[in-house]
Amino acid sequence: MQEEIIKEETGDVVALDLVKKHLRIEPDYTDDDELIKVYIESAIDQVVNFTERPLALQRTVYTANKFEDFVFERKALNDEIEKIAYQETAEGEVTELPDTSYSVTQQGSEFFKVAFKEKPATVSVKIFIKQGYDNGTLPKVIKQAIFLLVTDAYERRENNAAVINSKAKNLLQPYRKWRV
Repeated sequence: MQEEIIKEETGDVVALDLVKKHLRIEPDYTDDDELIKVYIESAIDQVVNFTERPLALQRTVYTANKFEDFVFERKALNDEIEKIAYQETAEGEVTELPDTSYSVTQQGSEFFKVAFKEKPATVSVKIFIKQGYDNGTLPKVIKQAIFLLVTDAYERRENNAAVINSKAKNLLQPYRKWRV
């Protein structure tokens, strides 16, 4: 199956005003806003690199020529199949497969198998999987880790070690992808 990742533009994963509140910076003080935004982006990158999972909302689309059971690796902890669509002919309409026509089972801790009960004749099948978070759905523990990383970067600008904060690391441990 061919894989395509589509990043969603949903705004900030962590809002600047909330980070400023955490840093105890007055909302009307804007001199450091650009710098804080860089620290937020850096902290998010550190979390993504450590956990090996996307934070920002995205969709992965798997495409095939026919219905075949397939296994996919979970990218985020909240992966969800949004829809499965297919075309019976190249010029035909796109039809959504009812969710009663397939099942999803976990295969170990990081893999899921999609098995089809009905397999219409097709020329194209697309499976849309939603992954990641927006500001409203990001787990509080991950948000707290980002705050800790931003605080370290902001308060220790002159002497900031390139190592992820140990408390942030402990908070993120359950979200980390484990390789066997």
